[in-house]
Amino acid sequence: MTSILEKLQSVVSEQFVKNDVYTRHAYSRNVDPVLQGVPDYVIRPKDAREIAEIMKLANEQDVPVVVRGGGDCEFGGSKPVKDGGILIDMKRMDGIIEIDQDNLIATVEAGIS
Repeated sequence: MTSILEKLQSVVSEQFVKNDVYTRHAYSRNVDPVLQGVPDYVIRPKDAREIAEIMKLANEQDVPVVVRGGGDCEFGGSKPVKDGGILIDMKRMDGIIEIDQDNLIATVEAGIS
């Protein structure tokens, strides 16, 4: 039987799925010292198709998912509140879709800083 790790690696390449202790604990923290959960897996998708596949897999396996953008939230929105699950890091989705200079509006992907 294929493990959830192998299934996640089939969605994105192996280099973008981590389950080592160091990475998992690094993603369990931000400015807020409370509500620190450690995810089982950290995954960095590159596009909406990969996110859809990750979410489909998580739903089939009944695995919780937390999405992390910049990770600089002071109130726990970018980290799991309890142990386990998948943390989706949006950093690879860093494209600029459109810049409207007349209206001073930029449309960007979730991982841009």
